[in-house]
Amino acid sequence: MEAVVLALLRLLVAVEVACRGANALLMKSSSELLKTELERMNTNGIRCSVDLNLRNLDFMRVYSEINRAMSCMVQYLRDNNEQAWAWSLLGNSYQQQSRMDFANICFKQSANIAGSLISFVHGWYFLGPFVVGKSEVDGDPTEFFGGIHNVSRTRFTRDIQYYSELAPNGVVRWISFPEYKGRYVTIDPVVNWKDLVNSLGSLGITEWQGWAVGDITVNAKNVKISLRCMGVHTVFVDGFPVVGDIYRREQFSFPVALSRGLHTIYIRGRTKGALEFRCDVDTIPSSSLSFQILKPPFIPDIYDGRFFSKYFPLLILNKNSSDWLVIKRISLVNIAPPLEGVDVRIGLKGDKAFPVAPGQTRPIIIELIANDFVFTESCTKVKLTLLVSTSLGSAQYSLSFRCRGGQQSFLFTFIDHDGSLQHAAAIKPLLPCEEKLCPVVLTLHGTSVPPQNQADSYKQMISHEFVFGLEKAWILAPTRHGAHNWEGPGALTAMTALREFALMTDSCDWIRDKASPDSVIFAGHSMGGHGAWHLATHFPDMALAVVSLAGWIKKEEYGDSNLFFRHDIANSHVTPQIKSILEDCITENEADRHVSNLMGLNVMMRIGAEDRTIHPYFNRRMFRILSEWKINVTYVEVKDKEHWWWDSIKTNDGGCVNDEQLRDFMNLHAVIPAAGNSEYCSEKEDGTIDCESPNWYRAPVEFTVSVMNTAFMGSVRGVQVLQQILPHQPSTIKVSCAWVKIVLKTENVQMFFLKSKGSRNIRWQLYPLQIDSSEFDFYQKRSLPEDGICFCLDDTGSSWSVCSLCDDLEGNGLRGPLTVGPARRVAENKFIIVTGSRSIVKGRYEALQMFAVYIANLFYLTSDTLVYVVQDRDLSSDVADEYNLIIVGGPDENLYAQQFLDRVPINATDSSIRIGKCHFQDAQTGALFLAPHSNNHRLALVLLGNSLEGLKDVVSLAAPTIPPMTRSPFSNMIPDFVITGPGFRSRGHGGYACCGFWDNRWGLKSGLVSCSNCV
Repeated sequence: MEAVVLALLRLLVAVEVACRGANALLMKSSSELLKTELERMNTNGIRCSVDLNLRNLDFMRVYSEINRAMSCMVQYLRDNNEQAWAWSLLGNSYQQQSRMDFANICFKQSANIAGSLISFVHGWYFLGPFVVGKSEVDGDPTEFFGGIHNVSRTRFTRDIQYYSELAPNGVVRWISFPEYKGRYVTIDPVVNWKDLVNSLGSLGITEWQGWAVGDITVNAKNVKISLRCMGVHTVFVDGFPVVGDIYRREQFSFPVALSRGLHTIYIRGRTKGALEFRCDVDTIPSSSLSFQILKPPFIPDIYDGRFFSKYFPLLILNKNSSDWLVIKRISLVNIAPPLEGVDVRIGLKGDKAFPVAPGQTRPIIIELIANDFVFTESCTKVKLTLLVSTSLGSAQYSLSFRCRGGQQSFLFTFIDHDGSLQHAAAIKPLLPCEEKLCPVVLTLHGTSVPPQNQADSYKQMISHEFVFGLEKAWILAPTRHGAHNWEGPGALTAMTALREFALMTDSCDWIRDKASPDSVIFAGHSMGGHGAWHLATHFPDMALAVVSLAGWIKKEEYGDSNLFFRHDIANSHVTPQIKSILEDCITENEADRHVSNLMGLNVMMRIGAEDRTIHPYFNRRMFRILSEWKINVTYVEVKDKEHWWWDSIKTNDGGCVNDEQLRDFMNLHAVIPAAGNSEYCSEKEDGTIDCESPNWYRAPVEFTVSVMNTAFMGSVRGVQVLQQILPHQPSTIKVSCAWVKIVLKTENVQMFFLKSKGSRNIRWQLYPLQIDSSEFDFYQKRSLPEDGICFCLDDTGSSWSVCSLCDDLEGNGLRGPLTVGPARRVAENKFIIVTGSRSIVKGRYEALQMFAVYIANLFYLTSDTLVYVVQDRDLSSDVADEYNLIIVGGPDENLYAQQFLDRVPINATDSSIRIGKCHFQDAQTGALFLAPHSNNHRLALVLLGNSLEGLKDVVSLAAPTIPPMTRSPFSNMIPDFVITGPGFRSRGHGGYACCGFWDNRWGLKSGLVSCSNCV
């Protein structure tokens, strides 16, 4: 026994000695390496001829023959043995020569000094500024010199110049910026911006682009790093995109697996003024939990002692770069303060079926089921502690719910149009409503205003106390993160909030006054003022009135943040046809094109006379257009007021959005029309028709329905356009009530529906009807189908007939409101990103997955969107049919791709892409296109390329621009299909080989495409 103990003691001593000597042994090995290599290089006549510093070492590794560069590194390290960066450079050079024994020594020495990752960028190099347009897509000037990967090789020399119209003498060169760990890098180019603005008459010229490039080194094999870059939306690590934290919310980082050696980070920065960004790079310890619970962006309130909302979010980051994270269950650990009689159960809503992809940040929706327990009035906060159990471990997280009540505003959550969880604020009416049903003031906030602040602005001081809300209307203030301008996803969120809030109040028997989703005052300030125009002109039959305060008409003409082809590099290359198609993608958001739909409504417009955030010019313009359409509009420029104010006449009188004038207007119109006042024209006792409306709308004898896109468009006095002859072109129906009949004159209308019910609808059954030259006599039958009647134009375009297609337009193989484009429509319903798994090309599976996760993370960081990422082999067709799809990869890469190619006139092989008669064979060609899905009732958006670089190009179409216009992916100026060519990166939109819209049968049609020779 004594011998055994003695042996063990000797072993322990030996281990201790070995540990103490490990560093000395490593140092000896590295010293021996330097000595051996210096002798070899001297023998072979390889000598360093530059001053020995780190900058010159970088210069030599790029420009010199590798052995000569290595001689400089060896000589530098002989005198600077503790310089980790130089050891990594030398190790990387040996690795390139496959001299792995020497490489191992160098990387170990660097790791001994600085760790497995040198956790900061070794100096940034910047090239710019270059001019850039305002849309998400524009050309990159470095592409004319081989692209940033080639151009960045010149960053260590000041001799090479590039060209920019923003710089003196038209020349720019690389400049360097030191890296300070944990601090922002500020790049402020020396440009006479004032002179450019004054000479060009455009503030838009102050937005610019440029490239920042830096290197990091990894000193061990297969290191997982955490990359957090704030102030930019995308960074490229060795050419592959990783999402940045553009809004600097400081909790988003993304895992990247890196091999041993040197890696380059590329940032294509865009900004106005100075570019400020910060990149933090850290290792992810193998012992750490493989996922992280992040702070959710919002939590609903407890209202009047009850859980009014059924759902709340948690935010999960899968820190693993290779393993998928399965959410197994969520359980309640604790509730504080402890309460007797309260029964709260927690569960997952839909998230269990879909793992979180490697590197993805994804919200999960937690369903909260509580009994009828009522918290006491003394309740201020309730804290729930949850246990999140996953396939990669478990973690606890605590959430606090505020207690609100009475006339206080409260936050609630709802499932949005795209399946994500969103929130809004509400304030109940001050007085009881007739029939226990109240109208809703749907009030839309301006840029960066939280929903609670928007709701709470509806206040006034009475007897030294603030009173919140309106007399007989709910205040409803929805929100959606991001630069939606209350268009696209923002508009849909607002309308969904309205519908869901009405259902929620209806389901609560403890809420006396329910909210009506069909009796709405559309209101808003600033960006919300535009939103009020947008929603009211698209859903006028829901409107009681409109209140637009300091609202603009269209973003392309307001300010400089969304100028249309003003300073773009693409201007030198883009064709008029492409410009027209891109503009057609956004015309549905232009309020002035839809003003006729407001006929019969009352409108209040107001703005501060001194407002220079949104000049009164835009309101005056809208006032003129409204007056030309003979719409009953009140327009006020409030003297001495700017963009926002709290006191109109006296202190705390309601101010900008709720002073006496506005309260009187809203209280006057916050009345739900009686059911008996629904007719537009009525039948007299003598059998004649009276077209004087008896209700308070004072409906006009004539009105015009104006439509640019049927996808987001309600009815106008019961008339709803369902299909256009040429999609995305102006469509109108002019309705006039003659003495003996109603006459409808149509332009660019293929199919429309006449509704029988509604407070503003015409009672079509009371008189004969003439549509263009076709006549229908419903007057004799005195009846219509209960829901209404559908009319279709024949193929010759000369005759109208009653048809049944409106019931299932898409199911009959036609495009209707559910499937009409542009590309952004794919994300206007719940959707899945499907990544391909079938490619046999080395690295392609990983690349496709990285692209899919990049797009998913962009959706979340720009608009809080819930996105599921699924591998094609794991997605059943039954589940796929329940979602819209974004397909990443072509038919050789993705199991789902071919079926969608078969449904549109596009064909793709591993070497070429065809569309119609055109054949694109350049090695860098990509395609993005919409296709019908799920028996034509849903959409698929396919992204593919005939090479990895071609696919990268169409993936880049998802990238946003800078705040305040950082929109969600594919949401601006992406038509139904785009074919990118090898000139796309250098020319932006001018590098589109073809783009356009499918026709009503998913085919090509002249007038809808930029490449007319393909039709």
